[in-house]
Amino acid sequence: ANTDPGIPATHFCRGYLNKLGAKVKNWKRRWFVPRGTTIHYHREKGAAALGSIDLYNCSGVQRRPDEEQLQFAFEVLTPKRTYVMTAESEEEVKMWVDAIT
Repeated sequence: ANTDPGIPATHFCRGYLNKLGAKVKNWKRRWFVPRGTTIHYHREKGAAALGSIDLYNCSGVQRRPDEEQLQFAFEVLTPKRTYVMTAESEEEVKMWVDAIT
């Protein structure tokens, strides 16, 4: 847990999430790394960034209703797009949602 008030919680979050594609609605496993007010996502750990989520104008982060195929899902709402992601566990969802909010 982040106990240092000088370090943002997103500093401690990094790892794999499944992200729903914007144009082709399929799930891709991506490595997510936060930097400042942005979360970058990569094909795999150590690879070049494929894209990023700007949290500066993020209007919210919320859990998705539990559906069988989206058990650990949450979404990040930005002016340009709503990003839908799934984690491996309830603990991971809570970690990401708490860190982003």
